[in-house]
Amino acid sequence: MPAAPHRAAPASPPSPLPRPSGRWGLRAGLAVTLLLAFLILYMAAAAWFVLVAVQLLAEPLPGGDAPYARLAGVCAAVVAGLMIKGLTGVRRGDMERDVVQVTAAQQPDLFRFVHEIADAAGAPRPRRVLLSPRVHAGVSRDVSLMHLLLFPRKDLEIGLGLVNVLTREELRAVLAHEFGHLAQRSSAMGRWVYVAQRAGAHLGAPFDVPDGCLSRGVAADGRIAPAGTASGRTLRGARAAAGAAIRFVAAIPCALARQMERDADMVAVHLTGSDALVHALHRSQAAEDSWDRASRFIAAEHQAGRTAEDAFCVQARILAHMRHVLDDPHYGAVAPVPADDPQAHRVFQAGPGRPPRMWQAHTPSHEREAHAKARYIPSLPDNTSAWSVFEDALRLRRHLTASMLDAPGAEPAPLQETLQRLDERFSREYLKPRYRGIYLDRSSVRHVVDPLALYDHETSGDLAAHALLYPPALAADMEALRALEAAIARQRAMHGGAPGGDAAARWRGEPPRGLPSGSLAASEQALAQVRKRLHAHDAACRAWHAAAAQTVGRGWPEYLEGLLRTVHYADHTAADLADAHGAFRRMLARETAPRRFGKAARRRVLMAAQRLYRVLETIYEDRDAVRPGPVLGTRMAIGEWAPTFGSLELVYPSARNLENWLAALHAWVRRTVDLLSLLRDRALEELLVAESRLAAHVLRDAALDDAPLDADGRPPRVPEFYTTLLPGQERAHRAAPRDPRNR
Repeated sequence: MPAAPHRAAPASPPSPLPRPSGRWGLRAGLAVTLLLAFLILYMAAAAWFVLVAVQLLAEPLPGGDAPYARLAGVCAAVVAGLMIKGLTGVRRGDMERDVVQVTAAQQPDLFRFVHEIADAAGAPRPRRVLLSPRVHAGVSRDVSLMHLLLFPRKDLEIGLGLVNVLTREELRAVLAHEFGHLAQRSSAMGRWVYVAQRAGAHLGAPFDVPDGCLSRGVAADGRIAPAGTASGRTLRGARAAAGAAIRFVAAIPCALARQMERDADMVAVHLTGSDALVHALHRSQAAEDSWDRASRFIAAEHQAGRTAEDAFCVQARILAHMRHVLDDPHYGAVAPVPADDPQAHRVFQAGPGRPPRMWQAHTPSHEREAHAKARYIPSLPDNTSAWSVFEDALRLRRHLTASMLDAPGAEPAPLQETLQRLDERFSREYLKPRYRGIYLDRSSVRHVVDPLALYDHETSGDLAAHALLYPPALAADMEALRALEAAIARQRAMHGGAPGGDAAARWRGEPPRGLPSGSLAASEQALAQVRKRLHAHDAACRAWHAAAAQTVGRGWPEYLEGLLRTVHYADHTAADLADAHGAFRRMLARETAPRRFGKAARRRVLMAAQRLYRVLETIYEDRDAVRPGPVLGTRMAIGEWAPTFGSLELVYPSARNLENWLAALHAWVRRTVDLLSLLRDRALEELLVAESRLAAHVLRDAALDDAPLDADGRPPRVPEFYTTLLPGQERAHRAAPRDPRNR
């Protein structure tokens, strides 16, 4: 590939770039002072434990107290050693297994592109360039306390899932933003705060190799159990105190983080214009959604023995399908910037928007756009794909796909066959544009216990009322629903999350934007209103078509109700099993996290396993009561449900077989949930097809046969009683687990 031509910055760049305010400097100074005070106290505590250990071990107390003094000295020495380990430990910047390092010899155009941006931003060039399959771009570094004085060179990670949707100029803007963190004056103090926060969070890290050795030693030799147990409890107390201090200190530099992000945005605007960064931000949200869907599809293909050849082709095809499903040509794309008054043109509107995960620590997207266009600089028009900066992009895409699946050397399935199977998934009735995406990743039946409550009995079967179904406003409600759900998840994580997790590492460790008082409650109230409107529309749809079926007769009322009951049963049952399995896995992780799986913990795990087994057993006991009927059975490519579903061959968990039972559990749960999900999706599809046929018959006098009942003249049917799981009643919200047989 020929070398990329040199690209000049847009005309009329702003000069000079904004400088930090005095108020910002005071807050940054306060953050640094508190962090420094915390680290000094931590080191003083470690030194005190060292001193106590030396005194008690070198000069033990005389008389009968000597053994106790030596025991206390051993405890102090162990605690001191593990605390010092926290001071000297290094947190690696690239922890993902699917990250691939490339060199200038392998990707000369990419390195020229990256170095040109770094030089133009006045930032140091990256130490390494790392490629990952994710939708992400960022800089990372190894972190330890020594880096408070000597800042290491950063690594640059470029996610090809993001590259796959951007133009060359938009990628330039994203990288300019990242390098902007190294170039601005606010970054000088910000780097210190970041390193101090990450190093401090590392002090409270969970058990690693030395901690594991201590834990295993206590379990293996009872003679050291008292000293080891006391040391472990003291260490956990110190780490708990460290975590509390870090959470308090992390709340201080929120303004610092926002100022750094604004300055980095201005570097990107300075180098690429006002539009490129905004367009990249707009595309990245759709890129994340399509990449998540592509990852799930590729993983399912891999489990079926079919290895995908190019995950990024799958992502691009999903983007195209999503534009069709949502009836939104600008999904993952941007409209041309108008020639008249481009500064006033807005891509984002104020409201509960969903910022991309890679930029969740930033201010809302509409505020970033307003800031970027406050002093408007036109971006150079460019439709060149960002792949143009990569050498042999096709080989690189295939290599990253194999790395993502951890299947190097595996023979991939033909790409066209993979895309054909993907197209079949998006050809379902409930994904047609006329439904406005209302059935995409959303249950229309989970909010009620009784399926008959899914009808709005006040809706008439008047012909004119049909025109009110699936209005264009549904698309806005669905976007608001997804935005509010994402916002609430972020707000709950901000209130309850601890620093030092994956989110902080991925977003350079800056704490997220502070939340105004009551914002979570306000978001939940707004979400409830949106859900209420959507549920009312669902009920109106079911009621109108039920009224039409009553007019037609010939088995159609019973057929529609049977299909709706089938959707309700399959959705609730699959959700309840998945929730029970998730609660069990969380409980198992808690019990085994300290690596001390004693008798009491084993007994608790066994009791939880038996509760989960009863949930699974009940589903298989009810399989004979599920009769999908001939049409639904054909849609599912099965005959009768019971023979396909089979019997539960997983044995009842006991103390003797617990390990083998745990090894087999996941496959059984996944198989059962997959079959129930298939029943739910095909029943929903047949319900919508049947409603469409009824509407065509009533409105346009289209031909309509009798309802396709089974040989006994009965509609699809499910068990009369089954467990339901309403939103908010998940096991994480319950005081005690319930018996699924108590229905």
